Amino acid sequence: MGGVVGGYLGDKFGRRRVLRFTLILGAVINGIASLSVNWVMLLTVASLAAFCGASIFSLAMTFFSESVPKHKRNLLILLVNSVYILSQGILAVIAIPIIPLPFSYYIPGLGIYWNSWRTLLLVYSTPGLLAALWLCFMLESPKYVFAQGREEEAIDIIKTIHRWNHGKSATEIQIKGLRLDEKQVVGQTSSKDQIVPLFKKPLLKYTVIITLMFLLQPFGSFSIWMPTIANHFVKMVKTGGGIDKSLCNVIRESIEAPVDPDVVPCALQVTSLLFVLSVGAMQSLLNALLSLVVNGVGNRNLVICVTVVCGISGIIVNLIPNAYASVVFFMIFLSGALVSGMYVAIAVKLFPTPLR
Repeated sequence: MGGVVGGYLGDKFGRRRVLRFTLILGAVINGIASLSVNWVMLLTVASLAAFCGASIFSLAMTFFSESVPKHKRNLLILLVNSVYILSQGILAVIAIPIIPLPFSYYIPGLGIYWNSWRTLLLVYSTPGLLAALWLCFMLESPKYVFAQGREEEAIDIIKTIHRWNHGKSATEIQIKGLRLDEKQVVGQTSSKDQIVPLFKKPLLKYTVIITLMFLLQPFGSFSIWMPTIANHFVKMVKTGGGIDKSLCNVIRESIEAPVDPDVVPCALQVTSLLFVLSVGAMQSLLNALLSLVVNGVGNRNLVICVTVVCGISGIIVNLIPNAYASVVFFMIFLSGALVSGMYVAIAVKLFPTPLR
C-alpha cells in the first residue's frame, strides 16, 4: 500500500518533492521506534516506517527512470537495483560494532533502557536524512514536468542535466521542443484522471498483470528474515548437528528448541551478519551481470528466466536432506528479488507518466 500511496502523491505533487518528504518522514518514524516502550508500539511504528519505505522505493525508481535516456533505462535501473539489494548487507555490517555494546541507560520519563538496539535504529535513520538533503541539489524529473504542461521548464532541466554530465565548458545542447508520446497527456490531471484509466482498456490488462507480479513475489518477505535464518544456520554449523536436514527442518527445530536462559535475548552472531552481507553482495553482483544482457534479451524474457530458476530453487530447498545444499538453493531463491527493478522498468514502459 505504501508504494500505491507514494505513487499517487508523486503523480500529484511531483516525484522529487514527495520523495524528499517521505525520506524525512521515514527517518523520523524510525527514530521514534527507538523510543518504543513496548513491543506493540515498536511493531506499530515499524510498520509505519515500512509503509514509508515502500513508497520510497517506487518513487525513487520512477524518478530515476524518467531522468535517464530511454535506451539506457533498463541498464541503469538494474545497476541502481544492485545498490538497493546490497543495502541489506551494508545494514548488517553497520550492526556488527553497535549491537554488542553493553551500555544501558535508564530513561525515567519513558520507563525504558536506552541500549544498543535502540541506538542502531537511530543510526539507521541517518541515511534517509542524508538522501533527503541530497535531493535538495537535484532537479525534478523532466518528463514529469513536461507532463504537467511546463515545457520550457522541462527543457531547462534537460539542459542542466547535460551541463552536469559534460561539464560547464561543454557546448549547450540545442532543444527546439519536446515530442509528446502517443499515450501521454500534457497538463494538470485530476485524481479521477489518474486512477480510472488504470482500470479501463487498454491499460486494465497491464494493471492486473503488474499487480499480480508484485503480489506473487515472495522474495522480499524472506529477505526480512534473512538475519534470523542465517543465525540458525551458523549455530547449526558450529554445533555440528542437523547437517542431514533441509534448511526448513533446521529452522523448525530451532524454533521448537527450549530457550537457553544463559543466551542474550535477540543476540545475533557476527558470522550471521557477515553471511547476510555475502548474500547481498552475491545478489548485487548477479544483478550487475544481468544488466549486461538485459538490452539484448529484454526485460520480459529476463524476468521469466529469473523467476523460473528461483521458483524451482525455492521448491528444492525443502526437498534436499542436506543443510549446506539447502542453503545454496535458498540463496538462489532469494535472488528472485532482482526482478523488482525489472518490474519497475516494465511498468515505466507500459504506463504513461501521469499514471506511474
